[in-house]
Amino acid sequence: MSTERATVLLSFVLVFSFLSCSDKTSEETDQFPVLRNKYLGQRHPGTTPEIFAPGVVSTHKEHGSVAFSPDGNEFYFTRHEWTKRKATIMVSQYVDKRWTEPRVVPFSGKFWDDSPAFSHDGKRLYFHSGRPKEGFDEVNLWFVQKFHNGWGEPQKMSPPVNPGTGVSFSESGTLYFTSRREGGKGKGDIYRSSLVDGKYRAVDHLGEGINTEHSEYSPCIAPDESWLLFTRYVEKPRGVSIFVSFRTEDGTWTEAQNMGEIYDMFKESRFPSLSHDKKYLFFEAEVDDTTDLYWVGSKILEELRPDQ
Repeated sequence: MSTERATVLLSFVLVFSFLSCSDKTSEETDQFPVLRNKYLGQRHPGTTPEIFAPGVVSTHKEHGSVAFSPDGNEFYFTRHEWTKRKATIMVSQYVDKRWTEPRVVPFSGKFWDDSPAFSHDGKRLYFHSGRPKEGFDEVNLWFVQKFHNGWGEPQKMSPPVNPGTGVSFSESGTLYFTSRREGGKGKGDIYRSSLVDGKYRAVDHLGEGINTEHSEYSPCIAPDESWLLFTRYVEKPRGVSIFVSFRTEDGTWTEAQNMGEIYDMFKESRFPSLSHDKKYLFFEAEVDDTTDLYWVGSKILEELRPDQ
């Protein structure tokens, strides 16, 4: 073999080896896993709660409530940064048969933006925010309109709903939310407002069975308004837990049950939300001083429904 041909062959081998190593290195350095199928490719839980998407969504940091788009192809959640007095809304999308790495949504990242929730028709995403100030001392409800090519600018909801936090919507469009206002029973109560001619014109206090002298917040309403999940915070003895109340035939609410007593594996639990297909409940919980996002089959609620 001539020296010239040997040099060309050696050059080809070196280039091929470099390209092969480059491709391999690129794959190895891509730390985000390939997640396919519904629910970020996670194994679906039964009646025992499991951590949701460990290392991807659940990273031992606090979250607010979460929201799936109506078609299940977008997943929104919040990451809290208490030292910076900031909460940021993140999104992962199902694109080309795999879920994207979570990223900050265009309208968040600077203020305390928390607990996203879709309107029932999926045309708006609601959240509560401390904007235009930093922190969470003055928090109100906001929403962004969804268009085929992205999001509109955040808009603050009008009274009488505001001031409020933590929204949840029924199929009829009725809005459930938390507020501290005159006439309340405790340090935070749950209210509802019906949609009339495209506007929320009046609010109703949910009253006995749900609201107490303690703090109730972060409601999650069943699509048909047959049950209500929410968080209750009791200062002394200190404790945070998820409660459930069922709506009776006469429109009143049953005495709320503490779901934390069922799952005593959790030191605390809060921020309940329902999946887009109504099959699963999501919530934040603390185990051994570690906080993560959990999910469980929603059928457990029927087991708790009292005989009427």
